[in-house]
Amino acid sequence: MTRAFASFETTVRKTREWVGDVAHELGGDAADGYRALRAVLQTLRDWLTPAELADFSAQLPLLVRGVLFEGWRPATTAPRERSLAGFLRQVAARYDGREPRRMVRAVLAVVARRVSAGEVDDMRRVLPRALDELWPQRGPAVLLEPAPAATPEAPRLEELMTREVLTASSEAMLLEALARMERAHVRHLVVVAPKAAGRRGPIPVEAVAGMLTTRDAVSHLRRHPHEATRLDELVVRDVMTPGPLHTARAQATVASAAALMRRERVSALPILDAAGSLVGLVTADDLLGALELAPTA
Repeated sequence: MTRAFASFETTVRKTREWVGDVAHELGGDAADGYRALRAVLQTLRDWLTPAELADFSAQLPLLVRGVLFEGWRPATTAPRERSLAGFLRQVAARYDGREPRRMVRAVLAVVARRVSAGEVDDMRRVLPRALDELWPQRGPAVLLEPAPAATPEAPRLEELMTREVLTASSEAMLLEALARMERAHVRHLVVVAPKAAGRRGPIPVEAVAGMLTTRDAVSHLRRHPHEATRLDELVVRDVMTPGPLHTARAQATVASAAALMRRERVSALPILDAAGSLVGLVTADDLLGALELAPTA
């Protein structure tokens, strides 16, 4: 296989993943995903500045980039009404008028996952502020759960949490991160911004980007079952569960953590100190172990 053909196969696979992700967000099929992706990307194209459009398009797979620029005539496609209503009307005209707001939210959710955070921020700065409500609300990377009042003898998370938390950059290769998890015999890895990767000591809350579990990789393959999907070309950001994450304070009780995990259906909680920095991790297995060791009446 020549290098050029291998590159073409890669862009076909990545384009399928983009379309599949949009379809998943919409709860539809690949045809729905493609039409929504096309309508929203081409509307974004008409609303971005030339410089920002060039930066955005550089991060797209080749075939998705072709969809973006299909039929583009800069002199005639610039919008006259730069408002949320005007943006939605333009999307609706390209998608037969069906639920444009839902289409835009679905595509922007995929863009936010597959394009760098810095580029998304640049796009939001040049687009009308009214469009902000359609982007996924990132907020802080971690939700702070208050420590509930409890008796002094109640077991605390700081007593059983894992203090040596395994972390990886959001831009690390997925297979490398999964291999590290296997060597460490863990199923959860905290994903951090590239600048915080390898940092020793408490990790600032704003540097936490999400969580990677072994289940995330399996779920990704289920959403993209075509045989061309190759894990060795994915980075952690492609697969991880993005923030914000549910967390607990180190002083919170084991019982409160168990209740939070059951309510939110999560299998691990990053643990924060009083300053809001990441200092540990507690998993469902840790809680089960604590319950097994708890004295019975």
